[in-house]
Amino acid sequence: SVDNNPDHVGWLVFEVCCVAIFITEVVVKLRRWGARAFFCGASAAWNIADTIITTIAIMEVMLSIVEKSSSSLDLADGGNVASAARVAVMLRALRLVRVVRLVRLVSHPMMRDLANMLVGFVIGLPSLLWVLMFF
Repeated sequence: SVDNNPDHVGWLVFEVCCVAIFITEVVVKLRRWGARAFFCGASAAWNIADTIITTIAIMEVMLSIVEKSSSSLDLADGGNVASAARVAVMLRALRLVRVVRLVRLVSHPMMRDLANMLVGFVIGLPSLLWVLMFF
């Protein structure tokens, strides 16, 4: 867990994978809608926010990689890199904007149906467990 070993390289690999997904999302939207619709269309504010957050995430991952490599090489300037990485960690709070964006999706009719299906599954789960326990 991140509480026990926050400096494990696996967390950096996980973060790189997440940033790759963010980059893919922005690139696919840009190619699908074009730059004009992406930056000036109906959801331009959300798209710009996604682009800014993705750019910050890219910079944060690059700083983390530099920090890992400088700590492994024991460079004299590693303290400056570490302080820059701490600033990047504070910028992670901006990723919460993506969660707010998900709230907007809940109002979509398809998402309401999906939410109803999940609620039904959760309500039926105890009964299913009792059936599995007795049979």
